[in-house]
Amino acid sequence: MSASGPIFRRDLSISRQEADGEVIHVVKDLASERFFRFGAAEWFIIERLDGTTTSEEIGAAAKTEFGEELDPDTLAAFVESLRQRGLIEPPEDAAEDGSRRATAAGAGPQRRRLRGSLLYLRYKVIDPDALLDRMVGRLRFCFTPAFVALSAASILLALGVVLANGAELARDIGDIFTIETLVVAWFVILLTTVLHEFAHGLTCKHFGGKVHEIGVLLLFFNPGLYCNVSDAWLFPEKSRRLWVTFAGSYFEFFLWALSVLVWRVSAPETLFNYIALVVIGTSGIRVLFNFVPLIKLDGYYMLSDWLEIPNLRARAFGYLGSRVKALWSWRRAPRLEVSPRERRIYLTYGVLAFFFSILMLFWIASRIGGFLIENYDGAGFLIFMGLLFLVSRGPFKRLFTRGPGAGLAQNTAGAVSRRVVYSLALGGFVLALIVVRIDMPVSGEFNILPAHNADVRAQVEGLIEEIAVAEGDAVEAGQIIARLAGLEKRAELAKIEAQVRQAQADLRGLKAGPIAQEIAVTRQEMETAKTRLEHARNRYAEYRAINRQKIARAHSGVEKAQEQLRFARLELKRLRPLIDKRLISQKDFSQSQERASVRGKELDEAQADLRVAMADELAEVRQDQAVAEQEIMEAKAKLDVLLAGSRPEDIEAMAAELARLEAERGYVARQLELLVIHSPIDGIVTTAKPQEKIGELVERGDLILEIHEYRTAIGEILISEKDIGEVRLGQEVTLKARAYPGRSFTGVVTAIAATAMAEEEGLKRKVVRVNTEVENGDLALKPEMTGYGKIYVGDRRLIEIVSRRFVRFFRVEFWSWW
Repeated sequence: MSASGPIFRRDLSISRQEADGEVIHVVKDLASERFFRFGAAEWFIIERLDGTTTSEEIGAAAKTEFGEELDPDTLAAFVESLRQRGLIEPPEDAAEDGSRRATAAGAGPQRRRLRGSLLYLRYKVIDPDALLDRMVGRLRFCFTPAFVALSAASILLALGVVLANGAELARDIGDIFTIETLVVAWFVILLTTVLHEFAHGLTCKHFGGKVHEIGVLLLFFNPGLYCNVSDAWLFPEKSRRLWVTFAGSYFEFFLWALSVLVWRVSAPETLFNYIALVVIGTSGIRVLFNFVPLIKLDGYYMLSDWLEIPNLRARAFGYLGSRVKALWSWRRAPRLEVSPRERRIYLTYGVLAFFFSILMLFWIASRIGGFLIENYDGAGFLIFMGLLFLVSRGPFKRLFTRGPGAGLAQNTAGAVSRRVVYSLALGGFVLALIVVRIDMPVSGEFNILPAHNADVRAQVEGLIEEIAVAEGDAVEAGQIIARLAGLEKRAELAKIEAQVRQAQADLRGLKAGPIAQEIAVTRQEMETAKTRLEHARNRYAEYRAINRQKIARAHSGVEKAQEQLRFARLELKRLRPLIDKRLISQKDFSQSQERASVRGKELDEAQADLRVAMADELAEVRQDQAVAEQEIMEAKAKLDVLLAGSRPEDIEAMAAELARLEAERGYVARQLELLVIHSPIDGIVTTAKPQEKIGELVERGDLILEIHEYRTAIGEILISEKDIGEVRLGQEVTLKARAYPGRSFTGVVTAIAATAMAEEEGLKRKVVRVNTEVENGDLALKPEMTGYGKIYVGDRRLIEIVSRRFVRFFRVEFWSWW
């Protein structure tokens, strides 16, 4: 430092803040709009950069203040870093015509409108400071506790509406983006984005900051808007800085809540309903994405302000870069001097943000590269590689180059030995890739299938009377698992068995032939029948004589009655002229009429008696005689049969009848056996709620239960068509089920499908089904379980395993482009 000494610029905006008990100063260069942060020790030095205080005096003051010597080289490096940042007044001889301070204050180099890299590109559109000044006064209500309470209540109410109507809302959102409404949707999205950024700017203005920049942002090739509220770093209160960052997402969340309520109360297919659905479908996802702190969006700036570490991403990556440089530099690379707290933060955030960014870049690159290569083949591949080079050259250049910086210390001790160790390690790694061989695995998702399936079906018609098992029960082959009702079958079987016993007795009688007792009995029966016939004939003769006498008396009575009636009628005929002449009394004439009538009735009775006598009163006697004659004939025929013995034809006929009855009995008995249903295999009952089938009527062939055999389970592995060329029958297989992450199931390849198939509908990736059989004695593997399986296809060098996908890409896809 010269005798006059450097002078720290006095035209800078300075904010004194406290962070974790330490006083820090944030400095803003009004000309370049850059911000700088200094700790207590650094600010102690800056306060003495007034042009009159020498470096010796600064060192002595630092020793008095901090108790340590201040190395002159360290002080000089620090002042030089301030000069490179434009924070030191230029020398007097560099000013012309007294314009030094004017240049420092406002005539410095202007910031370009387009800044950043391909991954984080910004373009300034307008300076909104004057507009925000006019707006902030009219919108003061938005910064009151009442508005915060109202908006928070609206958000909670909207969340309740979404939880209660989630399915309906999802269905409506799925129908909003169509070609006809694309312009309206784009305008609504743009408007909500503008309001989001204005919320940041208005909050910054409300707390006294300046907002000179709103523009267009391209973050990881995704377009958006931004509002530069860097003045918030000058706010001493952390809460204000956090509110500035939180305001945009919170206000957009409030718009989302209002849109949910509008959607709920508005009529479907109206303009308001459609706009509300667009805001719901875009703002909700965007707010959540904004809170991800691993990329430079609202969540990142909130985390940076909360930790009180500005430029957290750059500092974390810088720290990680310094550690990487320290590993590979010929000389020991300068390492950033940071506190233990900052070291933990930089390591944690840097690693997470690095891998998150790599994943995002990989996803974006795969989409862009896939589009270019699919549409332009080789030319598209060259364009994609060019873009990839432009994107990655900056980060790699910063990672593997060294440069000076404030607060850095250098140490070259042991540099050569470190480099030798790293070189040997790298060489050993390359040698291992070439020499070491391991069993290469080919992996894919698997699905558990049973070794055997058994559908238990009804063999006969009937009602299900009993189900003896439940879902998930283990059963053995032959175990009773169900019964059908069989009352009618059992009654039919009993009837047939009685008929069989009768037929068997008859057949035995035919085969044995007649015996003496049977012949004697039959002869006695014939003699008895003859005696009964003789008795019937005697009775017939006796009854016939009596009947003739009755007929004779009846004829005599009829003749007498006819004679008496004739005389009575003659007397009445004689008296009729006399009554006309009144020669006799009326009484005598009436008595004559009465006698004629009585005689007529007596004649009728006599004739009736004659008819009765003439009737066949011997019918019953004749019937007894006929019965006796029939019994004699039957007894004689039976005796003839007995004397003649059994005929072979009768024996054969009876044997045939017995055989028919026994076959019918066997059929019915088999039907009864089929009513009891047995398990055909050892396995597990997989039918859901089998007890509910009790009482159902099943026809022959209807499904009752399903039983799967899982003592040996089949794992069906879906192997990509790109890897199937390595798979062979008999290769070892290891399965890891999601249900048992700590357990492995081993087997061998037993079958490879003959054709490839699409893994999912609409997916270009093809897979081939590969089966393996694994022991499953404890039934741990259940139907339809999933996980990942590895097929060990044989020893390969590490270099072959690492490069095989890359080699296949160039031998197939790359070859097809030209």
